[in-house]
Amino acid sequence: MVLNASVHGQGAGMHKIVLLACVCLVCFGSNTQAQKPASQKYQIAQKTSISSETAEHDMQFTLSDIGIEADGIIENDTYKLFDNFLIENPSVKPGMSVHLTSPGGSVYGGLMLGHSFTQYGFDTFVGTPGQIGTPLTICASACNLAFVGGARRFVAANAQFEIHASRLVKSNGEDYGDEEKAFTMEDIAGTRFSDAQTIRYMRSRGIDPTLAACILDINPSNIMLVPPFLLRKWRVDNQDPTPLTTKQSELVQENDAHWENSCSVLLIRAQSLSPVDAATSH
Repeated sequence: MVLNASVHGQGAGMHKIVLLACVCLVCFGSNTQAQKPASQKYQIAQKTSISSETAEHDMQFTLSDIGIEADGIIENDTYKLFDNFLIENPSVKPGMSVHLTSPGGSVYGGLMLGHSFTQYGFDTFVGTPGQIGTPLTICASACNLAFVGGARRFVAANAQFEIHASRLVKSNGEDYGDEEKAFTMEDIAGTRFSDAQTIRYMRSRGIDPTLAACILDINPSNIMLVPPFLLRKWRVDNQDPTPLTTKQSELVQENDAHWENSCSVLLIRAQSLSPVDAATSH
């Protein structure tokens, strides 16, 4: 694929927004070499615990009969690998679907990969429309950010869309140990900056701000599943027309009325609304 110069110019603005929160800064462009910034003030990463059943390799892109399959951990430079994948596969056209399977990874990498999906006009799916997903069909943590970059977004039945807050790392990029408590003000400020960019990005994609609030509310060491009806309500999945049941609507209205409630409680209660409710609660 020949990359459009005007698209890259728009991408440069996104780089400026997240410069303070990223590990590296590069420019879009098929012929542009990555450039390291002269100084790095903040380095933020978001990672989730990865089960033995989930891919433990960096994200890889392959063409298949369903579109582009993106499987693995999102790193800071994953979007550059995606750019290279497009160059090497000129048959890929805007509007194709990207099928994500990822346990998460880097916040910066997720933001930039999602931005690439937006700029190139791709749709994003977790699972395949018309098919039932499996517990291994997962989009968790930083994968959430990549997913919402799609124009059309779909999460298959039984697929796992899981969220949690970003984890604090040191300003030099190193992880804090489990027992370390000596956070610096710079580390904390960098994390807040990264969280702010996540909120702004999701808003730009038309996502209900409740999702961003829930992401920030879930402990970084924990991870929680978002049920399909909330993905529809929050406009994360914008392709499933299934209406909310009466009980689901009542739960959403109650949560909206009580902003002080924990999102963890909301998600636990939402998961308790079984398929039986959908058949009997209209």
